[in-house]
Formats: sequence, structure tokens, C-alpha cells
Amino acid sequence: MADILDPIQDTPKATVQSILGGGELGNLIRGYAWDSTLLGPISEWSLSLRMAVNLILQSPTPMVMLWGEAGTVLYNDAYRTLAGQRHPFMLGVEFSESWPETAGFIKEVISQTLQGKALTYRKLPFTVYRNNTAEDIWLDLDCSPILGDDGLPAGTLIITNEITGKVKADQALIEHEERLGGVLNQNSVGIAECDLTGRFILVNDRYSEMVGRSKEALYQMRMQDISHQEDLPHNMVLLKEAIQTGVPFSIEKRYLRPDGTEIWVHNNVSIAKNSAGVPSFVVAVCHEVTEKKLAEKHQKLFLAMSENSSNFIGIADTDGKVIYVNPSGRRMVGLDSPEEAQNTTVIDYFSEEDQPFVREVILPAQTKEGFWKGEFRFRNFKTGQYIEVDYNQFAVKDPSTGEVLGIATVSPDITARKRAEAALTESEERFRTMAEASGLLIAQTDLEGNAIYFNQEWIRLTGRTLEELLNYGWGEFLHPDDRQGFIEAYQNAFKKREVLQREFRLLNKEGEYRWQYAVVMPRFASDQTFAGYMSSCVDVTESKKTQEALVKSEEWFKTFANNLQSLAWTANPDGWITWYNQRWYDFTGSTFEEMQSRGWEKIHHPDHLERVVNFVQEAWTKQETWELIFPLKGVSGEYRWFLTRGIPVKDEEGNLVRWVGTNTDITEQKKAEAELSKFKIISDYAFDAFILMRKDGTFAYLNDLALKRWGYTQEEALTLRLPDVNPIYQEELFNATFAQAQEQGALPPFETLHKRKDGTIYPVEISMGGITLDGQPHLFAVARDITERKQAEETLKRRNEELQRTNNDLDNFIYTASHDLKAPITNIEGLVNTLVMDLPPDVLELPEIAPIISLIGDSISRFKNTINDLTELTKLQRQSSEDVSIVPFQEVLNEICQDLKDPIHQSGATLEIDFGQYPALQFSRKNLRSVLYNLVSNAIKYRSPQRSPLIRITSRQEQDACILTVEDNGLGIEASQQNKLFAMFKRLHDHVEGTGIGLYIVKKIIDNSGGQIEVESEIGRGTTFKVSFKL
Repeated sequence: MADILDPIQDTPKATVQSILGGGELGNLIRGYAWDSTLLGPISEWSLSLRMAVNLILQSPTPMVMLWGEAGTVLYNDAYRTLAGQRHPFMLGVEFSESWPETAGFIKEVISQTLQGKALTYRKLPFTVYRNNTAEDIWLDLDCSPILGDDGLPAGTLIITNEITGKVKADQALIEHEERLGGVLNQNSVGIAECDLTGRFILVNDRYSEMVGRSKEALYQMRMQDISHQEDLPHNMVLLKEAIQTGVPFSIEKRYLRPDGTEIWVHNNVSIAKNSAGVPSFVVAVCHEVTEKKLAEKHQKLFLAMSENSSNFIGIADTDGKVIYVNPSGRRMVGLDSPEEAQNTTVIDYFSEEDQPFVREVILPAQTKEGFWKGEFRFRNFKTGQYIEVDYNQFAVKDPSTGEVLGIATVSPDITARKRAEAALTESEERFRTMAEASGLLIAQTDLEGNAIYFNQEWIRLTGRTLEELLNYGWGEFLHPDDRQGFIEAYQNAFKKREVLQREFRLLNKEGEYRWQYAVVMPRFASDQTFAGYMSSCVDVTESKKTQEALVKSEEWFKTFANNLQSLAWTANPDGWITWYNQRWYDFTGSTFEEMQSRGWEKIHHPDHLERVVNFVQEAWTKQETWELIFPLKGVSGEYRWFLTRGIPVKDEEGNLVRWVGTNTDITEQKKAEAELSKFKIISDYAFDAFILMRKDGTFAYLNDLALKRWGYTQEEALTLRLPDVNPIYQEELFNATFAQAQEQGALPPFETLHKRKDGTIYPVEISMGGITLDGQPHLFAVARDITERKQAEETLKRRNEELQRTNNDLDNFIYTASHDLKAPITNIEGLVNTLVMDLPPDVLELPEIAPIISLIGDSISRFKNTINDLTELTKLQRQSSEDVSIVPFQEVLNEICQDLKDPIHQSGATLEIDFGQYPALQFSRKNLRSVLYNLVSNAIKYRSPQRSPLIRITSRQEQDACILTVEDNGLGIEASQQNKLFAMFKRLHDHVEGTGIGLYIVKKIIDNSGGQIEVESEIGRGTTFKVSFKL
């Protein structure tokens, strides 16, 4: 055996190989106390062990060696990073202690390698502790057996290769590819890649779907081929800039589909560069915004419609906060700007009186039915006046989800209509009064020709109810032979707006048919709009029998016409006048004979005669209703303007029978028109400056007063601009005001300053508005010099301050006097009481002593009451503020009734209370009690001896005030004394005790709160106090 181990006997033995080099680990191994380990001291290590250790120490690759079955750990410098915080403590210890979490895995590796097997592991995950933190890593392990000196496996060599960076890079690449695939394949956006010429390289499904082309077709095309030609130039400019600068850009553009339709997209475009930093291709991410663009278009259309609508159009969110009110709406309710409207809520547009109805009816209907419609009223924010509107409020919903987004209203101003309706109602009442008194069968239709009114004569004659006659019910009472023909003739005349004159037989309540002559003619309003038909029927039964009846009928017609306010006439089909009503003769002072032939020409103005004759001759030939305005001379020689109207009267066959005409006096209307032309003349004599400005600030017109106040001549004014005469309204402010006036029309009056030619400044009040003259915008202003008013205001302010100081001095005096008098009167009272106590009883009972003592006591009591009242008054004067709360009237009155229980019982007074309309008031409880106490106690105190007191106390709301009324049936106050009632120390009745200061305090309380108190009284009937508390 020795020969085998050392076959060359003659060769000297080699020296023991030491551990060489190895950096930090080499030093640690050489200095380690190996004696205490299974390996023993280095000097006793086997040759194979020392060689293996030197091998790993010299390797730049991380290596660890596990020696023996216990796996004693040795490793090199390259392995330190993997060891982490286990270094250097894992050197020389068994693997189960150094890597306990991998003990099972390492034990298996050692077992396999000691059997001579080599093992390989790839992408093996580990956790190491570096920099005081756990870190996940991945390793490739190559595990090989280390042969001992006997040629058998004695240890395990593990070569480690950390591949954490590669694994994470691979994972990131997979995640990137997954994200890219998710992006490319998502349905929400289209993605396209193009080369720098615009040719498509890659598109996703959504992009292909958006542009309506297959991917294969797109790969043969350029982006320019599918872009809208109007958008392409701007698109190409942005693309070139992006290629040059590398800066992404966004653009909204249109793509054209093969069927010719277009879609809007929002493109986010970026430039991809290659590794050398050179632009390589273009990436576009597209969001379809077609619906958005359509919505914007619709929004613009809506806004244009709203801005130009004369109706009130408003939108609010679901909480009632106003988002938008159009210009007409803002003008209607007195709001000056959109911002002012946006600071309001829906409820603000209604008065306090109407707000409960809005909350309880309109807004709940919004939730239940989705709308509310009806006639209602807004309030003007500035004036508080009501504006009648046809209020239409509805929910604004998302068409796709049905979600309520807000509420809106489109409400036309119907103030003029309501006035017109009222006027029409009044006119209708006058008409019906005349109709009922006429004795004729009078009927009236609506705009569709349905009968809506029959006078009592119709009902009396036919014996039918009004309901049976309405619409076409009257046709049932016409003779069967007349019915169809009359109805057709009426309907034909109605369509043509022509007068119908026709006879028919009408069944009366006795069952007899009576002949009626009907005149059915259209009615026109003052603005010449059609208002329906009116018919009048006269019984001509007897005229059918005799000519006398015919004459009477003719006389009736003339009587009817003679009572018209207008001039009236009839003519034959050729235009020859056959009759004038009495009004004609009264106006012209002529006779029928004088009007024959062309005698009527003499009452026409010579300047208009030819025009009138030519027009009328042509009108006769047309046989149609005509109108013409011309002047006629009256009996006084004065010419007055008339609206003349000629109506053709035709028979059943449509042949012209005669003409009926009227002349309506419109002189006053013509005068009004003429007055407008006098404006310039009048303006020059006005007390205010009239100023007309152009857009550039120059003056189109200045009246004489404006020039005089500024000190300029007409020629100098040609070069003036507004900034020259107004130190405040310089360029920017003038331009803004000019634009505002064009938008809103009239602007609210305001104060500013004007500058004269000599540089002096004076205050003015301006009223102005935007107008359009000759197609150009102008600004018209009226400037009033308010220098004297300003001086008067300053004087008034100064005098008020002086008066306030005087009042303060008076208050201080009253306070001091009431305070200083308390001690003396108390002393006097004490002395009198002491005197009474010291006097013998028989002296006190003497007739000359007892009344005096009583009078002294009463005087002292009255004096003390006066001082107490003065004290209360000074407290009232000095209290600048008072705790205010919601005070129930009934609660305060109950306290007062408890205090006045004895006087109420002794007087037999009855109190009738009604606080139902306004039960509580926000006011000082103490002051309200003082007011009620004085009024109720006075009603009991000044009662009438002839009757028991009856006191009625009520509260209600009138507009912005709470009205408290205290009414009694007492003595009453003379009218001449009522103005003295609230004066201090004033007493109108001396038969009861009092200081005369109670009502003064009441009035002071009411005045200080901004309210007022009124009194109505009648001797022997009682007195009513009405207190108005400002809300």
C-alpha cells in the first residue's frame, strides 16, 4: 500500500500546500480557527481539500464548497454578494446553520454529489439579505462532486451564476408584450403606426373598425388617403414639426370612410426613434369623438337659439343652483350678467308669496311627472315687480341612461298678452252688453269658425240652451231646405275672410220658421289680425211679405250704422256712393246731395286726391276688401287722417251686390308718428344733455345743452371723443360699456364725472342704452348735471349728523335725569311713610289730613312710574342691538294675559285671537312683549262704560311685512288728536291713571326696527292699531 501511495521512493516528499491569495476570503480562511471544526487545522487538510479551496479562491465566478456530509461551508470573494448578511458568519459552519431555509434542498444536493453525480439547476429562486433587506434573486447552479485524496467524492462544489437581471428583464418583456397586446387589442381606442411618409405599418382592430377599412386594405394606403382634405394641411404641418422636434402633438380631425361618411377622432401623435435617436415611425392613438363634436354643434345651435330668443331660458342643476340664463331672461328679471345669474337658485326667481307653491307643487311635479307647465310669475330682482310668464319647467335627462342631469325652463313673457287678454275681455264685455241690448240675434265664433257665443235673444227665440247652440249646434234649427246651403256659404266665406249676407229660416220655440237676414263678417283686432266672425240676424219674415218690412229693415241697418263710431257708407258695384251714415254728415258738414257724383272730392286733401282716386278705381275692379289711409276735411276745415276700408258684399252666386265701407279716424296715431320727427328739435331744448356716440367714441350727435356744459363749439365737438370729456370712461371701460349696451339694450342709471373744456369736473347721472342707426351700433346717453343734488346731499348728511348728536345729548339728559331723580323721590316716600307712622291714628283720620296723605301717596306713585318709564325709554335708546329670536305671538300674549288677569276679569273683557296666518315673528322678545302689553292694557284701560271690552288681536303677512292688528270697541280718539297720540307724556284721557309714555315707547321700538305703526279710531266706536314689522 505504501508503494502505491508513494510509488517513487527516491523522490523527496512535497511540502504541505498552503492557502494562497484569495482576497478577503483567503485571509478569512487562513485566519479562521479551523481546529474547532470537523475539518481540523489547515495543516491537516487533505491535499484535495487544499487544492479545491485554492481553486475557488482564485475564481472570479461565485463558488461555494460544502465539505463532507455535514457540508462545512467555504466560499470565495465572488460569492460574498450572494451571501449577503450571512457573510462572513457562514464561513466554516455547516450548511444547515448558514442556510437553514434551504437545508432540505442542500442536503439532497450533497447526497447526490457524494454519490458522484453532477447536478444542474436553472432559474432557481432564492431570497438573500442585502443592505438590511430581503431580496428575491434567481440563480443558475452547477453542482459537482469534489474527489478526495482517495479518489472518492468528499465534498460538493457549487458554481453559482446570478441571473436575476435577466429573469426580471424577461418578465418585464413579457409584461410589456402583454400590455402592448392589451393596448393594441382594446376596443376603446384605435392605434396605428405609420412610417414617416404616412404609410400604415400596424393598426389594431379598433382603428380598422373606426375608419371602416380592413387591415389588409390599410397596409396598402397612407394616412393622407383616408384623412379629410380640409384637415390634412394642418395635420401635415404638425407632423413635420413633431418629426423635427420629437415633441408629441394632439389634433382633432376627420377620417373618411369608404361609404363617404366621416368620423371625428382625437389623435395623440408621437414619434418613435431608433437606437441611434433618429425618427423611425409615427404612432397615433385615436379616440372617436364624433358624438362629442355633434354635441358641441348642437350646443352651439342651442346657445345661439337661447341667446337670440325673446323667451326666458334657464338651466339649473339638480340642487336648483342656476347654471345659465339667456340675455332675454336676465333682462326680464333684472340681472345684469351671467355671473350674477349663476349666484342664484331656482327659488330666488319667485316672490316669498309664491315660493311655497314652487316648493310644494312645481318642484314635486318635476320629480313625479318630469315637468310642470302653467301660467305663473317671476319677480324682478331689482324692482320686485312681477312678470307674468307661461312657465314651462322640465327635467333634463341623459338620453342614454335616463339620469336626471338638471332642470330647465323655457318661459315666454306673457305680460303683454295678459294685458291684451284683459283688454279683450273688457272689449268682449262691452260687445256682449251691446249685443244683449241690441234686440238682434248676435253670435260670435272663434278662430276656427266654431260658435262660442249667442246672446239671450237667440236663446229666447229658439227656446234652447246655450250648450245646444254652441259650435254648429245652431244648424239644427235652420230649415232643412236652407241648412246645407247656408253652412256651405258660411264656411266658404270664412275661408276667404269675406262678409256673408244671406237669408234663412230659423225655427222658434213655438215651432214656427221665421225668416232671418244674417250679416256674418270677419272681426279684426287693432293690429288687423283675424279674430273670428260675428253675425247679426234680423227677423225679416214680414219683409218677405211686404215692401214695408223691407223699408223697415233698411232703416234698421242705417240706424245700426249711424251709431257706429266710424264714418260709414255703401256703394253700388261700380263704386257709386248710395248712402252715408250720420257720422259722415256730422264730420263733413255736408248733405247727401252735395256728395253725389264726385262731390266727395272736395273733402279730400288736394295733395292726396289723385292717389286716392287711382287706388279706389283699381280696387273697384278687383272686387276685394281694400284699405287705404288718407286725410279728410272736417266741418271745421281741419284735415284728419282716416283708415278707410271697403268690403265687397256678394250674393249667393258670388256676384258683387254692393260695397260697405268705413272710415276710422287715426289722426292721433299719425300725430304720434310726427312727434318722433320732432325729437331733435325737442332735445335741443331739454334740461339734460343728449349724447349719441359711435363705436370709436366719437359723437354722432350732441344737443345744445351738452355743448354748453362742456364749453365746446359744434365744430370743436367733431374731433372730440368720450375720453376727452369723461376722466373715468377711458378706452377700455368705454369699449366694455359699449359692448354691454349693445347686448343688453338699456343699462341701469349710474353716476360718473364730466370734464369741461377748461378742465373743471362736475358730477352727472347717466342713463344710456345701445341702439342701431343706419345699420351701425350706437350708444345713446342722457346726462343730467347733479352738482346741486350732490351739494344738497352733503348738506343733508351734515344736518343729519348734527341732529344725531342732538338726539344723543337728549338721550343722555333723560338717562341722567331719570337716574338722579330716583334717590330724592325714594327719600320723599320714606319721609312720608315715617310721618304717617309717627302721626296718631286720630290725626290721620281727620278730614283735612287723610285726603292730603292719599294725594301725596298717589303723586309719589305717579312720579315713580314716570321715572320707571323714563328709565325703560333710556334703556331702549341705548340698546344698539337686541338678541333676536323666533317669538310666538300666542306665547307672549299668554304671559301678558297672566299679568293683566285682574283687569281683564274686572272689566269683563273678551279677547278674540287669530295668529293662524303668521304665528311667530323674528324679533326681540322683550320689545314685542312691550308693544303687545301697552296696546292690550290700553284697550282695557280706555274701555267704554256702555259695553264690555272686545279686543281682537290678529297677525298676517302683507308682502315683506308682518301686520299685527289690535282692535277694540272702546272710547275712541278724536281725529284731531290722533297725530298727538305717540308724543311723550301725551294723555288724551284723564279719568284713568297713566304717564303718557307707553305709546311713545311702542312707536320708538317699531321705528328702531324699521317698521311703522298706524291708528284708526272713531269716537264711540273704538280704535284699531296696525303695527307693521319689517321682515
